[in-house]
Formats: sequence, C-alpha cells, structure tokens
Amino acid sequence: MVCELMYLGRSEESAHKIANLLKSVCAFDHRIKTLFIATRIWTEVCSILEAEDGKLPPIAFSLMVIHFLQQLEKPLLPIIDIYMESW
Repeated sequence: MVCELMYLGRSEESAHKIANLLKSVCAFDHRIKTLFIATRIWTEVCSILEAEDGKLPPIAFSLMVIHFLQQLEKPLLPIIDIYMESW
C-alpha cells in the first residue's frame, strides 16, 4: 500500500483514497492531524515539497509521519495491513 500511495496519480479516485487513509489515521489521536499540518507547513517553508521538481510529493511526508508514529516505544498508530482489499 505504501508504494502504491507514493506513486498515485492526481486522479479524483486517488485523492479520495489518500484522504480516506489520512482521515482514518487522524481518528486514532487528535494530535495526529496537527502533526500532519505542521509537517506540511514545514515542507513548504523549506521548499522541499514539489514532486514535479524531483522532490518528494506531499503524501510521502504524511507516510513518514505515519511510519514514525508506528515506531514509537508506545505506538500512537497500529501497523496497517499492506494488502488491503480496497486497494
């Protein structure tokens, strides 16, 4: 799933899948949405957010946040099954 998300096109269907994933993740803890927003602002300020310029797309940074939150000593997020039927 992670690889698929990183290379999703800009179609409306892809946008819905990404939005649903992020909404599901944010439902685990109210602080996660704030962390996503802070990460997005940080990437924009540092000019490291533009897939067209050979930089990482926005979803890549969200996935890094998700991974980080799964690897904590007391994880805030569970590991997501990589073979979800809906994908």
